[in-house]
Amino acid sequence: MNFKKLIEKIASGEAVSAGELDALRQYDPEVLQKAISTLKKELAELNDSNQSETGRLLNELKMITADRDTLSEKLSALSRRNRIEEIARTSGCEEIDYLDFLCSKAEIDLADQAAVDALIGELKTTHPGCFASQLKSGGGAGIADPENPVGVVAATTDNGADDRLSKIIFHLGQVPFEE
Repeated sequence: MNFKKLIEKIASGEAVSAGELDALRQYDPEVLQKAISTLKKELAELNDSNQSETGRLLNELKMITADRDTLSEKLSALSRRNRIEEIARTSGCEEIDYLDFLCSKAEIDLADQAAVDALIGELKTTHPGCFASQLKSGGGAGIADPENPVGVVAATTDNGADDRLSKIIFHLGQVPFEE
């Protein structure tokens, strides 16, 4: 029942039905006030809980956003480090940190292979020690006496007598070696 329409009907002089008059007689303003205050309290509690829930969700969103940004930065750093290590491996550069420093200093785009090659070429001429040696094994003197592979030679003095120290060294060379 809409009390506002009922009051307008009565004020304009229109006929009011018996059911409407009964509803109007049963109207108790105190009961209506209690119902209104109860509804206001429930609405306030709902607003408070919604605000606290909203605040909690906003805080959680901020934390998730910060985590996302941190992980994105870590991913970028790891991707850059992997690319620097790949460049170092293919070029033979042994100084990965120095190569990273030079790429940062020169603001080299690591995806631009021509710029990377130019930097590596310049680095090879200015700092050849940063790169692996191109020497090959072999070419040594080899073993002069296959009968005496450890190179122990009995030393003699000028008068032809054996030197005592040479004999000790010679005999030590004859002792079996266990690993």
